[in-house]
Amino acid sequence: ICVGTAIVFTTVTSSQHLKKLLWLHISLSVVTAALSFYFFFKTPWPASNPDNRTFDNQYAFLPGYAEGLMLGMAYPFLLCLMVTIVAIRQADRRTATGWGLIIISPGAAALSTYAALRIRYLGSVRWGLIDPTPTPFAISRFLAVVGVLFVAAGVLVTAIGTALVSRAQLRAFDDLRSELLARWPGVLRPSEPGSGAADRTADRAAELLDALSLEAKRQALPNQGAALSRTEVAHAVAEWIITDRIPEGLGSDNLRARAATSDVRWARELGEAYARETERKLVLEQ
Repeated sequence: ICVGTAIVFTTVTSSQHLKKLLWLHISLSVVTAALSFYFFFKTPWPASNPDNRTFDNQYAFLPGYAEGLMLGMAYPFLLCLMVTIVAIRQADRRTATGWGLIIISPGAAALSTYAALRIRYLGSVRWGLIDPTPTPFAISRFLAVVGVLFVAAGVLVTAIGTALVSRAQLRAFDDLRSELLARWPGVLRPSEPGSGAADRTADRAAELLDALSLEAKRQALPNQGAALSRTEVAHAVAEWIITDRIPEGLGSDNLRARAATSDVRWARELGEAYARETERKLVLEQ
C-alpha cells in the first residue's frame, strides 16, 4: 500500500529526478519489509495465540517482535512525513488538487506521528528505557483512524473536484469545439482507456486547437500577427470563426497557447469569447 501510494504521489507532485525517486521508494520499501519479515517471523509465535490487541500490549516489545515491527513502521513513517511536507508546500487553494492536498496534510501528519509513536515506544521498552504500557498503542490506533479518514477525504475531494472542474472547462469550449469539428472531423482523437476527467478534457482542448490551426491554414491566416493580449486574441478568434472574416492583426502565431498557459485554459478562454460573441450576434439580429 505504501509503495503504491509513493509511486502515485511522487508521479503527480515531482517533475525532476522522477525515476531516481521511484527507485528510492521501491528500494526502501523492499529492504525494510524484508528485514521486518526476517526479525518478526524468526521469533516463535506465542503459544497462547493472542489476538492483535493482546499481542500489542504483552508481546510486541519482546526481542525479535520489536525489531520487526519497528522496521515495518520505518518506511511508512518516512513516506507519511514526505507526503506531509510535499502536500503543505504544494497545496494551492485555487485548484481541486490543492484543496485535496490541504485535507491530506493533517492525515499524513497523523499517520507519521502514529508510526513514530510506535517505533519510539517499542524501542524504549525493548531496550529497557520505560515499562510496558497500553497507552501508546491506544493513542496510535486513534491516530491511525484520524489519518486514514483525512487522507481518504482528501483523495475523494481531489477526485470529485477534478471531475467537476474538468466538466465545467469542457462545457466552456464545447460549442466552439463542435463548430470546428464540423469543419475538421479528422482531428478527433480517442482518449486512452481509463484516462481521468482531466486527461479527457485536455484531449478535447487539443482537438479544438488542432482544428483551429487547420482552419487558419485553409483561410491563409498570416503567420505573424500583431502583439495582442489574450483577451483581444480570444475576441478576434471568435469573430473570425463566426463571420469567416479575418480580423486585423490576427495571425497563426496568436492561436497557440502562450507560455504558462495550458491548452485547456486557453481553449476555455477561446470558448468563452466565442459564446459571448455568438450571444451578442443573436441579440443584434433580434
